[in-house]
Amino acid sequence: MEPYLGKPLPRIHFSLYLCLYTEVSPGKAVYWYTKAANQGYAESQFNLSGCYMAGLLGVKEDEVQAIAWCRKAAALGSAPAQHNMVGTDV
Repeated sequence: MEPYLGKPLPRIHFSLYLCLYTEVSPGKAVYWYTKAANQGYAESQFNLSGCYMAGLLGVKEDEVQAIAWCRKAAALGSAPAQHNMVGTDV
C-alpha cells in the first residue's frame, strides 16, 4: 500500500489502514485518521474527535480539539457528529 502515501486515499484503503494500524500501531492509526480528516473525510473527523475526547490511541485528551473535529464532521453531514453537537453552544 505504500504507493498510496501522499495521495488522497480511496475509502477502502483508508479503512484498511485503520483496521491494521489501530491494533498494531495506534500512533499510525492516529496519523491516518488525521491525514484523512484533513482531506475532508467526515468519518475520520468524527473518529478523531473521539480520540481527543477520550484520550484514545495515545492521543492526549483535548476537549477543544475534540469539539473542533466533531463540528467539522457535523458540517459535512456526519449523523453521529450532528447528534453529538445537539445541545452544545460551541
